[in-house]
Amino acid sequence: MSNFDLTKYLAEGRLLKEDMSPQDVVDIADTVAEEFTKESADRGDFMVYSVGKMDADDMFFELDTDTTSQTPERILKMSDLGVGEGWGGNFSIKSKEEGYEVRNSEKGGLVAIIDNQGSFRMISNDEAKAEMGIDEGNKIK
Repeated sequence: MSNFDLTKYLAEGRLLKEDMSPQDVVDIADTVAEEFTKESADRGDFMVYSVGKMDADDMFFELDTDTTSQTPERILKMSDLGVGEGWGGNFSIKSKEEGYEVRNSEKGGLVAIIDNQGSFRMISNDEAKAEMGIDEGNKIK
């Protein structure tokens, strides 16, 4: 994670159960947006994710999406993949004993984990589905 340093956060005497500062929430939201943009490029979608609305006190953020000159026509025509404000999803950051987790507020899926050592890790789509109890056929186990 480029901006958020959990090790420094802990060294400053903060506890994980405390609320994060607004800047920490911004940094995490920026990192999730960057990672989604990279994943989109890897898939060949070339959508750009950016942080939209945010409530740092409630540790909530929304991602917006935009197209690029490389975004394929098939993506532009998909009705379930919108472009604009809020189309990147709504997310919440929750404090857990082992660190923090970022979850998709609408679907409940785990998106990222920040452990007690300050390591940020995005969760793959397959891992998120498994954690939610969804099998490969998108059926709930």
